[in-house]
Order: sequence, then structure tokens, then C-alpha cells
Amino acid sequence: PPPQPPEPDPNPDITVEKQVKLESETEYYDQITANIGDTLKFEITVKNTGNVPLGVTITDGLSIGLVYVPQGVIPYPPTTEEDSTDHIIHTWDCGVIEPGKSFEITYQAVVEQCSDQVYVNFVSAEGRYEDKRVYATSEAFVTVGCPPPQPPEPDPNPDITVEKQVKLESE
Repeated sequence: PPPQPPEPDPNPDITVEKQVKLESETEYYDQITANIGDTLKFEITVKNTGNVPLGVTITDGLSIGLVYVPQGVIPYPPTTEEDSTDHIIHTWDCGVIEPGKSFEITYQAVVEQCSDQVYVNFVSAEGRYEDKRVYATSEAFVTVGCPPPQPPEPDPNPDITVEKQVKLESE
């Protein structure tokens, strides 16, 4: 048989991207503005950009103020869920991703609170090949402005008592 070309050196590598959109929109973005009550859709895409198969785990942080909707997660719900100080952390075990292939997760969240700060929603991907580890991160930003405070409604039945006293000067 003819000589075989040498096997390339194992070169594990990975990318990840997290984007967000309003549920009613068609395009995903890195940053959006939303209102309380809006439903958001997040998309996470991890790609094996190396030349060896990778065992992949995705860790996703959803900002407090956005509420994860368990229904409608594609392809399947997260493996674990835990609370941190300012994020709900979800983890997906994606199995093995072959070189050049991608794995995509989509899920929804509802905006429950406004904030003076931008909600930073992060994702990290870890790829494993033998004893090597590769990592990638991405972020999607959601701005939810707080409406200006409304003046209190006037009382439709004010309770006013007027008392008048008269004093004659000659007294």
C-alpha cells in the first residue's frame, strides 16, 4: 500500500456565541432593549473548530430579573440549574461534537424586572479531548429601562373638614 500521510497533530478548539431577540422578531442580536413582560429568545451556538472530536459542556448565566421558561427549550432542558448572586446558572452536557460541527440551544425568558443596569447574560463552553481543555465565552446584553415613577392617583373621595370660628372684637 502507498504510504499514508501523517496524522495531523490533535488541535482541539471551540467557539461559542450567545444572542438574543424579542420573541416576535426574526433576527438575533448581541444587544437588545426590552420592556417588563416581554418574552425573549436566547440562542447559543457552540462549534468545534478544531480537528478532533470534543466532549462539550455549556454553562449559561441568565440575569436575575429575567425568568427562564422551561417549556420550549431546544433540543432539551439543561442538565443542572443553580442560583448565584445575580444569575441563574444552567448547564448542558452536549455530548461529543465532531470537528466542523455545531450544537445549538434555544430557550426563552420573560422580563420580570427593570434595572438601571444592563443585564449581562453570559455563556461559556468547555471542550475536552483526552487531557486537553479548550474554552470560549460570549455575552448577550438586555436593557430593560424602568418607567418614570407615576404621581399618586388623586383620592376620588377626599375627606376634608372645614371649621370656621368668628370672634367679635368687642369681646
